[in-house]
Amino acid sequence: MLENNNGQAVRQIIFRTIRFRKVRNTILVFLIFCCMFVITLLGMGVAAEVDYLHSILLEWQGTDAHLLLQGVTQEQKERIQAQPQVRKAGAANVIGEVKNPELTYRLPKLICPDSVFLEQNRRGVLHGKLPEEETEIVLDETTLDALGVEKKAGETVEIAWEREGKETVSTFVVSGYLEMEDADGKNGDLWVSAKFAQKFPGDTFQVQVRFALPFGLAGKTEELISACGLKGAEAEINDVERIGMQLRNLMENQRVLILILFLYLAAYLVFRSIFRIAAVTDLEYYGRLKTLGMSPTQIRQVWTGSGMILCAAGAVPGILFALFGGRIVLTHTGWSVSLEQLHIHVWQLLLQTAFLFLVVRRCSERAADVIENCSPMEALHAIWWVMPSGKYRKKQTERKEKRIARIRKERNRNRRRLFLTKMGKSGRNLPFFLAAESFWKNRKWTWKVCAALAGGMFLILMAATKYHSFDAEKYLRETAISDFVVKEASLCGNAGGIYNERENKIDGKMKQEILALYGLEEYGAVSSKEIPHVLPESVREQIRSFFAGEGEEIFHYMEPYTQWLQEYEKATDSGRCTIRIWGIDQAVFPMLKEMDWILDGTWDLEQFAQGGYALAVGSDIPSKEQPNYSPGELVEIDGRTFEIMATVYLPDRMTQGGSYHMFVPEIVIPGTDFRELYPETSIRKLYFNVEDRKEKEAETLLKSYEKRVGAPIAEESSYALKQSFREECIRSVFPELAAGCLLFLLGISGYINTQATMTLARTKEFAIFQSMGMSGKKIFQMILWECLCYVLVSSVIAVAVGCLYSLTILKRSIQRELFSTGWVMTYRFTLFPLPFLILAGIVAAVLLAVFCFFHSEKKSVVERIRQTEM
Repeated sequence: MLENNNGQAVRQIIFRTIRFRKVRNTILVFLIFCCMFVITLLGMGVAAEVDYLHSILLEWQGTDAHLLLQGVTQEQKERIQAQPQVRKAGAANVIGEVKNPELTYRLPKLICPDSVFLEQNRRGVLHGKLPEEETEIVLDETTLDALGVEKKAGETVEIAWEREGKETVSTFVVSGYLEMEDADGKNGDLWVSAKFAQKFPGDTFQVQVRFALPFGLAGKTEELISACGLKGAEAEINDVERIGMQLRNLMENQRVLILILFLYLAAYLVFRSIFRIAAVTDLEYYGRLKTLGMSPTQIRQVWTGSGMILCAAGAVPGILFALFGGRIVLTHTGWSVSLEQLHIHVWQLLLQTAFLFLVVRRCSERAADVIENCSPMEALHAIWWVMPSGKYRKKQTERKEKRIARIRKERNRNRRRLFLTKMGKSGRNLPFFLAAESFWKNRKWTWKVCAALAGGMFLILMAATKYHSFDAEKYLRETAISDFVVKEASLCGNAGGIYNERENKIDGKMKQEILALYGLEEYGAVSSKEIPHVLPESVREQIRSFFAGEGEEIFHYMEPYTQWLQEYEKATDSGRCTIRIWGIDQAVFPMLKEMDWILDGTWDLEQFAQGGYALAVGSDIPSKEQPNYSPGELVEIDGRTFEIMATVYLPDRMTQGGSYHMFVPEIVIPGTDFRELYPETSIRKLYFNVEDRKEKEAETLLKSYEKRVGAPIAEESSYALKQSFREECIRSVFPELAAGCLLFLLGISGYINTQATMTLARTKEFAIFQSMGMSGKKIFQMILWECLCYVLVSSVIAVAVGCLYSLTILKRSIQRELFSTGWVMTYRFTLFPLPFLILAGIVAAVLLAVFCFFHSEKKSVVERIRQTEM
């Protein structure tokens, strides 16, 4: 019958098998659903972070082209576009070089891009429209901030530009601007219309080439230059589009990728155990089918077909639930990307799904091997708990020898059990010994379940240890000077803004409201002013010596910025320069006590506050030699003389809003002296600390003031930083926590399936024990101990491995800051979640034991013995 109706019979058996084992199949579908959900969730996070990092790099580069060419002629451009290895090539007519002093550090150009060039643009989102009229222009946010122009269409801007040695000043109307997520970008070119470009015809183009494949960019570049005669052109490969850079971005999330692979391995072990137990328990059923003529190929089709159906039933809902509900999970666990950025690539989703189907298919094939390698007579008379876990040999003689050996071994075990039953009817430890023997007998199956349970506990323990090792106080010492900071409104631009000393947004009313705060502990202001100054010869020599020695890297970094280099050469040659005077109140200095900010000299706050002393601001290189005045030297500031007490380093978050691309030495004087010298200068930043219980009230006050002023004058407070820090801590441990919970669930489900099947199939054994005088209480104790063995063994393994790993590898990694977040971590050992995990395992074990016991006691001893023998 089966041979003549192959396909229809196999399909009927597949669906009949699925309906017949509803509980087992439901558990399997649920586990597949959980696996697919967690794996898809982690894949979404990895894809979002990799793409976010890639987009930031592309925005800095300004394009997604593989190759950037400068100085290309019209004929060469046409040759490039005709090359077969070129997928697309965008070109822009270079009209001239921008000469505005505020923009010289970026070396921008006036260009007229074509449509392909605009498609390759990655500098940001365009707000407004592209230039169409002769006087229209498009700039990015950084350029608008540098020019002091408001970011909106319709604003007027003057651009000084040079062409063929002739400098021209043109007035343009901003038709649109590019909103950039990053503060700056390498590409700062200004886009003009084709009508403007027609007035200045030329033969110089900027070409962006994108090849068909991103492999071997250096070799393809050389071939293109040789084929098109581009020896005079400047060529630059876009490193962002290199395969190596993309792999580097992917390796930033290698920890999550390893966890995903570990989840696949654990799923394979647990699924294999479930399928194998299912195959052995159904041996008699398939033995009957074999006697009816079912072939090994048909058996394999039944198992693989049912496995694929069950996998699809769990994987598809898991994917859908992750795509729709997983976004909320990731955003609420502090993931660093927004809700709109969370996604997963189609190829990545297909790869993950195919891999899970491959795992399930392999498990079902291994289960089919058990039945295929068993003869119909062996299958019909098999006792499943005696079956071996390894493959059967196909040779009949070897199978018979092994079967005889197994029967002898089982008889010896039964004799020992009967002896223990007779000798220990009143012994309290008898159920434990019998349970331990049964657990050890099936060790080739149970170790996989224990490994999954222990792996889940281990990952959850490591996630808890990492979470408790995050040090909020250490983080605040590195990122915050005070609890709250109010900054001048001119510092609120996208790129940081340039401080305007004539602004006065931090007015007297604001000060009064802050001083009236209940719980105010410390309060201080910071101001600054730039004045002309003449450096003495000793200071000039020290500046030259610093940039020729330890500060050589800084010099080479700033050398391309023309304005900085001109100011530096002017200061070292003639001594004439602009210096920035900082006025810092006495209450602000104690806020810097946690920082290593003294580079040279001695520091005495009380002596400094009395007046007549100043501090020279150095670089971030911890060296006594700095490009400024030395301790003990005198400096004259607007008619008053100050003695340099020490050389210090001011943190960047305090000096935000300076002229970053200008050479400006800096001096710090007491706030009282500063206000006497410059009474009309506005406050640059205002720092204050409040009691912890009043932090929320202070933040509410600043938000209400921001609405009145119309500018985000409040920086992130310590209260907000603590909240974001907690979210970042959760995000950092979320992959381990999710993987650990899934492994723990796999282990729990696996041991429930294994133990329930083992217990319910041994009704004859329990009936024999009861016929020999063992009470029902001891039978229950034996079942309970068998269930508890999984939890106890897994807990011992998890604690041993977890403690060893935590106290050695994890502790050293945190202390040596090998993690990217190591700078805000202080190692703290904990076993906090372990009691809850053990409790969950014990509760599951007790419930399972109660279910198995009462299910096995539904029939009398005689009925169970007779039913098993039939």
